[in-house]
Amino acid sequence: MARDSTMEVEESSANTSALNQTGGGDENGEPQMTYEELVSLCAPIAKPMASRRLTKQIYKLLRKVQEGGIRKDCCFYGNKAVMKHLRHGVKKGFVVLAGDVSPIDLLSHIPVFAEEKDIPYVFVPSQDDLASAVGTNATMCVFVSYHENVAKYYNSCLEEITSMPMPVS
Repeated sequence: MARDSTMEVEESSANTSALNQTGGGDENGEPQMTYEELVSLCAPIAKPMASRRLTKQIYKLLRKVQEGGIRKDCCFYGNKAVMKHLRHGVKKGFVVLAGDVSPIDLLSHIPVFAEEKDIPYVFVPSQDDLASAVGTNATMCVFVSYHENVAKYYNSCLEEITSMPMPVS
């Protein structure tokens, strides 16, 4: 059931993510999956799907949040924490969901709540890469709110997410 993802966020600057690589293998010698292959493994309801560029920007934002030590201030991960922030509307932000979650029913209610609260959301192709960007072992969704330390990255991601067409219900 576990699969190695090529888009894992590496701590070392010498290692590059699969978004930048075209082939080869990972450090274990296993073949890597391209962005297109990861997208093909996603659930059909995982729309809007982040582009390769937006996915890289989101992972970079999440890495900066983790490295800056502000994860508790502006990044909330896991179904329970994301739903809490959507229900209470404590802060404005956006939601990032993994598209390859199985069963997808674990996440299918979150986009509905996000649309009701006018909070933008986007799917990324890999649950493993999302979790490693946040610095956890496993997570399916992340709520990201504004923080002045990562304002440049946050604003660029938010602008691109809000410009994406939302799926027709």
